[in-house]
Amino acid sequence: MLPTAPSKDDGRAHVFSFVQVRGSLPAFWTESASLDGGPAVALSPDVVRKSLPAFSQHIDELARVYGGPIHALAFLHEGKGGVLSAEATLLQAFKALTAEARHHSAAGILTLDSLDITAKNLETLPRGIHAMLRPYMQQMQFSEVSGTVDDGSASLENEQCGVFRVNCREYVSFC
Repeated sequence: MLPTAPSKDDGRAHVFSFVQVRGSLPAFWTESASLDGGPAVALSPDVVRKSLPAFSQHIDELARVYGGPIHALAFLHEGKGGVLSAEATLLQAFKALTAEARHHSAAGILTLDSLDITAKNLETLPRGIHAMLRPYMQQMQFSEVSGTVDDGSASLENEQCGVFRVNCREYVSFC
């Protein structure tokens, strides 16, 4: 949340908030260390069929709490070899789950974009992310409360509708 000083317009304090949900890919998968240069990712056999009920339940809960749209942003590479191969495997599973979930109760409110983060594009990445997300941010808006709780004048001026679901392989170290 971003508290602000009282506005010159109305003399009331304003608090702005924008919510995002972060985590690893919501599917059944494991990762094991490998001595040959990259981690090995193992998906459950028939990962989409087995993961879809939990994945759909998660998306439905996001929709219940935040409304729509739900825009998933995957920080997963599509490359081959080593770490990139592991992330490409997860990204393909995420794309398949997203496509399948659209046929269930989350239909029409779930979208997915992926970002390929490399040493070569780190400098331009923020502008690219902003350009990609701007239409969704304008649609979702933000929450704003003005006034103070102490004197009972707090009021909801604007409410965020929708949420970003940010996904990556290593939730703790990157997202």
